Amino acid sequence: AEMAEYFQFYNADKMGIKTLEDRVVVEPRYDFVSAENDGCFTVQVGRRRGFVDLEGKEFIPLTGEVECYCEFSEGLAAFRQNGKYGYIDKSGKAVIPPRFQFAESFHEGLAAVRDENDLYGYVDGTGRMAIPFQHIFAGQFKGGYARIGNNVTFGLIDRRGNIVVQPDFLFVGDVENGRVTVEQEHEGKYREGVLTLGGEVEWNNRMDALNEFIETRTRLASGLASLVAGCFVAGCPCRFPRFVDLVQWDHEDKCYDAELLFEQLLPRLNLVSEDTTDLTRVYECPQCGTSYRKRFTEYNINFSVRRVRVVQSRKRPKLGPPVARPVPVVLGFAGLADYFHPEKYEKDYKISDLPTLMAYLKTPL
Repeated sequence: AEMAEYFQFYNADKMGIKTLEDRVVVEPRYDFVSAENDGCFTVQVGRRRGFVDLEGKEFIPLTGEVECYCEFSEGLAAFRQNGKYGYIDKSGKAVIPPRFQFAESFHEGLAAVRDENDLYGYVDGTGRMAIPFQHIFAGQFKGGYARIGNNVTFGLIDRRGNIVVQPDFLFVGDVENGRVTVEQEHEGKYREGVLTLGGEVEWNNRMDALNEFIETRTRLASGLASLVAGCFVAGCPCRFPRFVDLVQWDHEDKCYDAELLFEQLLPRLNLVSEDTTDLTRVYECPQCGTSYRKRFTEYNINFSVRRVRVVQSRKRPKLGPPVARPVPVVLGFAGLADYFHPEKYEKDYKISDLPTLMAYLKTPL
């Protein structure tokens, strides 16, 4: 059965499983029912856990004798008892007694397990250690290979544990036709290439744009840091309209320039209030008392927008020229899908170079 054929539903406060045709597969009498995996569902009531098959029958009854059941994969499921992990089959028999510090699911006949030294190896379905404990990180096998590494750089091993790609790469993809995409940091820059197993890497230029962005960001941060320091010599940045205009950003997209400018200002501000429920903080300028409200809006695990607004401004003589449109920006914008949207802000902002932006922001100090 395909996973997409089933969905979880509630009746009062209890969960069950239905098909897309509205047929009840698992009666709603559990506190939690997992998605379908390996032809069954993990169920839980209180601290008791068990498994239900595709006909709704508990083939492993609810029990509190185990601390945790993981999902079945290739007919085996990891479980924890007395702080150690082992594996059961679908009859409920512990085919691999609990002796590991942690245990992953089986893929291609092998599962990554961790020992008391926090090193990973691989066990087969009989409990035999097929690959000894020796890796800080170990992924699942796919197409005969698994990622291993030190959580910073990664490589590949085969099913016998032989290293086929040295763990020297920031990213290692899936092997296809004896070739694999890799990414690496080299002489302070990132590069991508395709490695032929047993051969060399053919490097490409797909990361040139990222390297250019990082280099520009570094130069922009340095320039903005000097600008902020100069503004504080003159009093504080709050008196400069062009500075205040750019540092404020309250849209669903992020403006890299605005975020970077606020990062340079932030260490010089005093935190006056914090609301952890909506990720909001209010900072105050120690020179003039102007208040800046910063809040994060999170859209998904990979994307959030830092929104900054001036919520209280001190009336003091402004320094420097007024705001002009469009405002030059260097790094640009990113939206919810994290790609560039020049058309959304082209009336108010114009992509330019670093000297143009700094000339716009710089005022007689």
